[in-house]
This record gives sequence, C-alpha cells and structure tokens, in this order.
Amino acid sequence: MELSSRTSTHSLIHLLIFHSLADGFYEWQHQGKTKQPYYFQLENHQPFGFAGLWERWNNPNGEENVSCTILTQAANETVRLVHERMPIILSPTVYSQWLDPTLKDSETILSLVQHNPNLRVYPVSSKVNRATYNQPDCILPLDEAVEIL
Repeated sequence: MELSSRTSTHSLIHLLIFHSLADGFYEWQHQGKTKQPYYFQLENHQPFGFAGLWERWNNPNGEENVSCTILTQAANETVRLVHERMPIILSPTVYSQWLDPTLKDSETILSLVQHNPNLRVYPVSSKVNRATYNQPDCILPLDEAVEIL
C-alpha cells in the first residue's frame, strides 16, 4: 500500500499500525528478459523498521483472517536507480509514536514517515529468486557470491 498525502484518514483508522524490523530489502531491475536482484541496506548497516499496517477481518465464510502490508512510497535517489517505489523506513526516533494505538490523524502519520535514509545498494545473486533458498550468501555482493545452482 502506497502512503501519500492522498491516502484517506478513513482507510487508516480501521487498520492497526505495526513496524517490522529488517536489516535490508531487495528490489529487482529489468535487464532485457531477466531481472537482476539488488540488496539495499542502511549505510551504517543497522537494522531498521518498515512502516506497516495490519487488520483482523472475517472472510465471506466467517473465518477470521489477519492481513498485513508494508507501506511504500516513491523511491528516493538511491532506490530510483533500480525501482520506482520503496518501503517506508521509519527513523528509530519515531518508533514509539508510530506504534501508539491512539494515532489516527493522517497529517501526523504522514509526518512520521518523512524519513529519507542513506542507503547502500549492490547487485546480488539470483539465488534470492528461489523462495526455498534461505542462506546468508543471498545478501553477498554479486562479485563475492559463488554461483552454485
């Protein structure tokens, strides 16, 4: 879900806010008929929080479901080289405000996500394209990764 000044307060009020900790994220760039994965992380290599929303709802069969989404925004200069949007990365200084269950005002919400972190980016192995491959070498720069498929 892309968050912008056009996002209605109503669409946010019934959702609960969360943040998800990570130390990086992937985006893919089209290169002809293939997609090259890139890994993004903070320049200081510290973990960070993605802005997200979740809700509990009942499907047409009456079964309870829990859904979540990581909020996105237009890409900053670094990410724009690879992709047009990026996840919203929260500044650690706003974590407690972001998680405040009374937070409902869209202007306040938008003010908390105006964070443009310094990111580093590099290409990584296409191994990350396989959901079953979950190894530490997925985040190694392509020139350091050994291709064993």
